Amino acid sequence: MSSQVPSDASDSDQDKPAPPAYDELDVGVQGGRQMIPQPGTNSKIYFEDRREPNIVLYKWFAQFHFKCQNVVQLMREGLHWTTDNVAWEDGFIGDTSKTCHYHYTPELLQKIKNSGFCWTRHYFLQDIQHRPPRWMAHFQFHAATSHTLTGIRLEDISVENVFNALAMTDDANLIYLYGRHDPSGAFNAIYDDMPMDGWWPWPKADEES
Repeated sequence: MSSQVPSDASDSDQDKPAPPAYDELDVGVQGGRQMIPQPGTNSKIYFEDRREPNIVLYKWFAQFHFKCQNVVQLMREGLHWTTDNVAWEDGFIGDTSKTCHYHYTPELLQKIKNSGFCWTRHYFLQDIQHRPPRWMAHFQFHAATSHTLTGIRLEDISVENVFNALAMTDDANLIYLYGRHDPSGAFNAIYDDMPMDGWWPWPKADEES
């Protein structure tokens, strides 16, 4: 999102340094397998050697895009959200081609459209426990019909639905990568294999090293 994180600045805050540029976290989510799998091709997204799951096998596909001032802090403390974080009045459903947000790569956007996912539902969230908020998020769900999108309930989605995730610093340095299709390639450049809570899909405390 291009908007700035709101701040309740007072006169005493004027001498404080400016907040850091935003770090980013992208989480890919899938759910609801189609009754009849359709053929599809692998795409090259983010990295030339990275294989994405076949999104056309699913009824819907989503990307959760977080912007935060300190992604490392979210690694230590966990990334948590509930429906209480959703700004319901800001949500809408629209044409995928016209409403997909800019942070999608052209390859991914084209794959979404080629898969017949012509409808997109948008949710906007933010941290409500801290001021200023530590993070803001834009959730985008794609499907072939608006009926599928209106049947999705955020409270029914869990970290188990995540198929990939990556985190980058404000200067585009990759610091975290996870792919369900290739868990051996996962890494955390900051905390290695330290277990992380919430919507970090890897590593978890109950996983064997």
